[in-house]
Amino acid sequence: MTRPNLNIVRRDVAVNAMHGASHHDQQRYKRAILYSEACETGDARLQSTLEQSRKLKAKFEAAKDRGQPFTRKRSRKRRGTRKDFGTTEGFNDSGILFGRSYASIAGARMEAKKAGFPDVMRHLTTIDLCIEPLTGNLETTTAIQRKIMRKRLVGFSSGCQIEGMFSYVIKPAGELAYTFPPDLWPDGFDPIQRPDELFAMFHWHGDISDPHLSKRQVRQIVKQAFPGSGRVCVRRVQPEREDKNGQRTHGGQGYLEYAAMDKTEIKVTKPEQIRKANVGYAMLGTTWSKRNRTFSMGKPLLESGTVIDPERVELLQMAERLETIKRNKHKGGYAEWFLHAWMSGVIKVVRKPSVWPQLGTSIGSRVLASLVLLRNWCNDESPDAPCFIELTDALLE
Repeated sequence: MTRPNLNIVRRDVAVNAMHGASHHDQQRYKRAILYSEACETGDARLQSTLEQSRKLKAKFEAAKDRGQPFTRKRSRKRRGTRKDFGTTEGFNDSGILFGRSYASIAGARMEAKKAGFPDVMRHLTTIDLCIEPLTGNLETTTAIQRKIMRKRLVGFSSGCQIEGMFSYVIKPAGELAYTFPPDLWPDGFDPIQRPDELFAMFHWHGDISDPHLSKRQVRQIVKQAFPGSGRVCVRRVQPEREDKNGQRTHGGQGYLEYAAMDKTEIKVTKPEQIRKANVGYAMLGTTWSKRNRTFSMGKPLLESGTVIDPERVELLQMAERLETIKRNKHKGGYAEWFLHAWMSGVIKVVRKPSVWPQLGTSIGSRVLASLVLLRNWCNDESPDAPCFIELTDALLE
């Protein structure tokens, strides 16, 4: 009877336990998988990755001896500061909240370039760029995709500023085939005959800040530049949150911190796929550096000299509220849906009003006047009741 290989046994245990484990345990299981593969294959790149991990862990242990975890409430001076996330970066390689997160530093650096942009003019964007084989070179891929993005991301307003970072996630071919058109499939990609074969989906998380365009217009530009099914996602900035300890999360900087995190993303569940995905993820990671992950276009407002128009900010905020009403129309009543249909231009002509309302100069006074007119129109059933004809243009011109 053949004696079982202890490294293989440990690897299989780690693979089966990794799915659904905590972040700290996943890092430990990942190192066990890489160690067994390095012992079995003798691959120099895997051994180098493990050596770097050991060095980071030693630095972490040294930093842990000098520091303390954040378990107490913050003083008034430190309230409202950003939370230091326990990521897989730097001294936080083991997933414990000691030391400083590189994600927070990189996120703060990118957030500084967004100074002056209100949240309604910031459009958090994810773009699935290409399919990369697990034997590929991310440094070359990054250089190619950076040129493509600079060439295609055009049509934005003067003063637009783009900031973000590249990343990759391991997925099976059968799932990636629905996202990318066939002309973007790499050589050897066969989602029909080999749907379980693993590839890396190379993508970009970033913030497109435009001083004039709405979220719908930005989404349309990016979708035309990168066609495909669900290949582009543009979302709004979540309000910042502050917990009882005074630590602040979410907001635009929170998204940029997420983009900067050196996280392991593996979207598979089968044991053999988990093993191959961890090894492939580590091998790809040796082909680029953190300095090679950034992508930036445009200058900050202070350098470009672009001035934010307060009237335009109010218009974009109103359009965002109307999109929210449309998205949740099944939750609201008739009045909310009618208001959205009217302000969106769906209702064009009902009857011409006998007297136009006296409107103020600000957007707020125009909206209030329109709401008063809407209330009177709903309550007055006489033939001479005021009605609407192209009222949207009249109110907002």
